Amino acid sequence: MNEIFREWTRRARRKGITAVMSVRHSDEENLSASEKMKLDVLNFLGRNYGSLEGKRILELGCGIGRFTRELALRASNVTAVDMTLGMLERAKDYTADITNITYINSRITDLDALPEFDIVFETITLLHILDEKEYRKSLEIMKSAAPYIFICEHMADSAPVSPYSKLRTFEQYEQDFKPFKLIAYDKNHYCAGDWFPMMLFKK
Repeated sequence: MNEIFREWTRRARRKGITAVMSVRHSDEENLSASEKMKLDVLNFLGRNYGSLEGKRILELGCGIGRFTRELALRASNVTAVDMTLGMLERAKDYTADITNITYINSRITDLDALPEFDIVFETITLLHILDEKEYRKSLEIMKSAAPYIFICEHMADSAPVSPYSKLRTFEQYEQDFKPFKLIAYDKNHYCAGDWFPMMLFKK
């Protein structure tokens, strides 16, 4: 975990969107892919979960705040969590004009005494939890936080894309989130050429 923490602290110092996206692509490609992903995710939630108006959202692994902003503009309030202080500072700067966001500097497994939420929102975070016990505990915290859970994860049957990631399969996530039921999904979602299925679970 310390090695992963150092990696994300280093990445928080990258300029622009490359803090949370691959340096394999140009800034223009990353920005275009990021904007498309935001639209895809919001449209998926709109179709399958419904309006976010009045909702209380727990966002895990908020990074630089690219989804935090979109969620907060639509929901009653957002609690945005990230283990990297540098990422949180960038997210706070990006959302400085928005007042319904609470930022928490924490790992998922260190969260306790959380208030009730309507939905847990997580994108591209679980793959960076390499330790199996920490992964399992993170899922239990997610399942205890809200009756709905949305995830968008880089999935594959192949090797990790970096030493700081562990790719899991669609079927594994479906199994691991039980007894929550998978009520909606999109297996055909890609971002910058990589496979990022979206999944919505209900208690």
